[in-house]
Amino acid sequence: MLERLALAQGAGLPASIAMTWLGGEVTFGKLSEDVNRTAAALLQLRDLSPKVIGVHFTNPYRHWLVVLALSKLGIASASLPDQVDVTFQKTLEVLSPDIVLLEKQVDVPIPQPLVLEEAWFEHITASPEASIVRDIIFLPDDVARVALVNGTNGTLRKINLTARHIEISVYHLVFQDLSTYGYRNNELRVVPTLGPTTPTGFLIVISALASGARLQMLQQRELGLAFSQKAPTVAISSPIHITAILDQMPPGMEPLKSLYLTVAGGKLPNELRERIRDKLTPNIQVVYGAEECGIATVENGSTSSDDAVGKALPWVNLQIVDDADVVVPPETIGQVRISGTGVVSGYADEPEATSRQFRNGWFYPGDKGSLTQDGILHLHGRYDDLVNFGGEKFDLHTLDAYALQCEGVTDAAMFTVPDELGLPSPWIALVSSHNFSLEAFSDWMRKSYPSLPQASAVFVMGIPRLNGGQPDRAALSQAVKQS
Repeated sequence: MLERLALAQGAGLPASIAMTWLGGEVTFGKLSEDVNRTAAALLQLRDLSPKVIGVHFTNPYRHWLVVLALSKLGIASASLPDQVDVTFQKTLEVLSPDIVLLEKQVDVPIPQPLVLEEAWFEHITASPEASIVRDIIFLPDDVARVALVNGTNGTLRKINLTARHIEISVYHLVFQDLSTYGYRNNELRVVPTLGPTTPTGFLIVISALASGARLQMLQQRELGLAFSQKAPTVAISSPIHITAILDQMPPGMEPLKSLYLTVAGGKLPNELRERIRDKLTPNIQVVYGAEECGIATVENGSTSSDDAVGKALPWVNLQIVDDADVVVPPETIGQVRISGTGVVSGYADEPEATSRQFRNGWFYPGDKGSLTQDGILHLHGRYDDLVNFGGEKFDLHTLDAYALQCEGVTDAAMFTVPDELGLPSPWIALVSSHNFSLEAFSDWMRKSYPSLPQASAVFVMGIPRLNGGQPDRAALSQAVKQS
């Protein structure tokens, strides 16, 4: 199913480039042939009746080749992170694949690993083209892909994406792209910066292939070079990734009119917006949504307010409600809720978490918001302690509890302070005893949260708290700003 959706447009232009990566490129015609060959070589996996197969290849072409081949066999796939660390282990536990296909053995217990080395791919892709003799399909409500989300509280959760949901989501992304920028030539490059473990990262790649665009698969450190070229390019990225890209840009470079940048992850601070315009591109759109519902609103630079995230897309129902789920008047702050064909049905195997965030056909992302008279959504924070650092969600309450387990920490509270670009940066207030070591504490936090950016520490006599006992994070943030 995925391979038909991804390769249908390119079938009319088999010689056009489908994907480039460091050290290689492939045409749509060659990709289609290789998917066929790989599926034929993996056909016997169906005899094991796996519900989902994990995929771990750092080479992007082999990774997506296997994903598309498994889809051709009617087998759901789930991507695993490139880096083998504590996040990899957590991902493996949540996804629970029956089999894992990987490029080499890793130092992590894996159920039914099957190593497919470079020589295996070279042999398969060089062999005569094979054909699948059995008609293996996904029915509309069959699970075709399993993905990870951080949930609305920062907890890793599993989402089952049906064939119907994937098809609708791809059409949404392609339509949004065309309606925003208009039709482009087939030289357009799409640079994915979001990992394929998430629904959005996965759907961006499938949508780019489905539209006939050229995928340019790059490592984070290579993005600055790619964006400094003048070929028509579109990219979806988070504010923190864009900050890193800006730091890689050559000095004195003029903004690129051929670069179309979509900023995901909610609000875009005005300071960062102006830096993007001055150094990178004037073509900026901000999108708001969640992995559970896809993109919900789009803002194309028509507002100067950095808490505005635009109007709802045509297929999205968006409301602001009070605690009783009653719709509030315009300009009134309440809870954001979203419904529509892009919303998933819930979290896999977690009925309690599903019932909290999905109610009566609506998804509740946990954001405070307000709508203007003309339907522009403004964000006003959250109803919980969830914060986005570096494109990943973290629950500050959970981080507090983990920090307290470190030797020498008597009390602790995480909080945020805007950096020079207006993005939230992590800080921690610590009450410590005589045996506290800052280096040991840093190692302790990195052990379970390797993707958490380095937090700035401030030592206090006591943590200020609200009436309910929770840390007064606003007071801590204000104290740092005034210091």
